[in-house]
Amino acid sequence: GNNYKTHVTIDGWLLPSAPEQVFKNGQQADVPIMIGTTKDEGNLFLQWANFKERKDFTQRLEDYYGEQATAVAKLFPGESRAEVRNAASRYMTECWFLQPSRRLLRGMQQVSSPAYQYEFTKASRNAPILGSVHAEELVYVFNTVEPEHISPRAERLAETMMAYWIQFAKNGDPNGENLPYWPAYSVEEAEYLEIGDEIHTGAKLRSEICDALDAVMPATQPD
Repeated sequence: GNNYKTHVTIDGWLLPSAPEQVFKNGQQADVPIMIGTTKDEGNLFLQWANFKERKDFTQRLEDYYGEQATAVAKLFPGESRAEVRNAASRYMTECWFLQPSRRLLRGMQQVSSPAYQYEFTKASRNAPILGSVHAEELVYVFNTVEPEHISPRAERLAETMMAYWIQFAKNGDPNGENLPYWPAYSVEEAEYLEIGDEIHTGAKLRSEICDALDAVMPATQPD
């Protein structure tokens, strides 16, 4: 079906409140954190985005955002079936993954430990047309690229990502010798590392759409 439901239990012990609120209040553990997303997260969930018409997509948004749905829908335009499918995928990428990640990254400014953001951009191995889908980076982090997809470029990427992750696990800082510099995140600069066929730093990852999404709250959640 088209329903994709996840639930987090706020039990007052393990989770005293919603994770975003914990981070906003600076109540999280004061340890370094690495948070990342892929460029095309939502393309893994296209079954959910299989809307036939624009109104089907906007109705789903109304169910979630209530009066704010029109403002959200404007951020993800498109009228044809293919355009609506793409709009829904972008919505999932930004609203399910990127915007919540940014809230946690910003919340890390309440503690002394650094935070590091990345965006993974290398296209799917099995279906390149889908772009860089949800969890695509994991086979490089754990060096489990399938034999049929191994190439010198894939091997270099896996080696680089493993080096970053090992440095972070050891030192709370992913930077190390012969690795492209990865700046810590700050609210002012919003630095991140783009990881893909090319590796380089960037700033303010789709910040305008995240700002717009921060301005609207789902009707189903308290402010």
